[in-house]
Amino acid sequence: MNGFKLIVWAALFGVLLPLSAHAQSDAINTCGMVSRTEALQNAVTKMLGPWHINHQAGYVVVGGMSLPYPNAGDNETITFERRGVQLIATHPEMQAPMVFKIATGADWDFANRDTENGILRPPLSFEDMGLAVDCDITNMPRLIGTTTAVVEGISMHFTMRIMIANTDVMFGVLHMEGVAEGYPYYSRRSVLLTR
Repeated sequence: MNGFKLIVWAALFGVLLPLSAHAQSDAINTCGMVSRTEALQNAVTKMLGPWHINHQAGYVVVGGMSLPYPNAGDNETITFERRGVQLIATHPEMQAPMVFKIATGADWDFANRDTENGILRPPLSFEDMGLAVDCDITNMPRLIGTTTAVVEGISMHFTMRIMIANTDVMFGVLHMEGVAEGYPYYSRRSVLLTR
């Protein structure tokens, strides 16, 4: 293991170690399911129900300034369910469900656009997660969900990009964008979802 992989593994070890205590023996490893549509659909069906979501470190960019914020230290619960043919996630505080779809390459190419617009990458990357679960990120199935909310007259657009490590662990980035008092803002933070 080269030095970089060792550093990444050590950094993720503290985050992922508690997962082993919660892992269910019947979790399905999804590595390689990107091109196996039926197997992926079966795995997604197994993922329906409640999930713990931990909002990790991130930042907000507003008015040309980038302001970091720490891990929220929370473990909220969101619920994945099917509504007709749609996969959605709900939470008691959501104004509207987050609607998910299987992500394509075009949906996933946000990091380069962010960099071009001066938006920093979240502290943990999808590449880090791939190293932690020993699966190349191109072989890990991905979901992308969107929803909107209006709080005190401010419209917020949420996008969650998730990599499915297995049917008990997902890792993602939560994007929030909008305009407040005439200033556009962009927020990015890592999220860890576990059963």
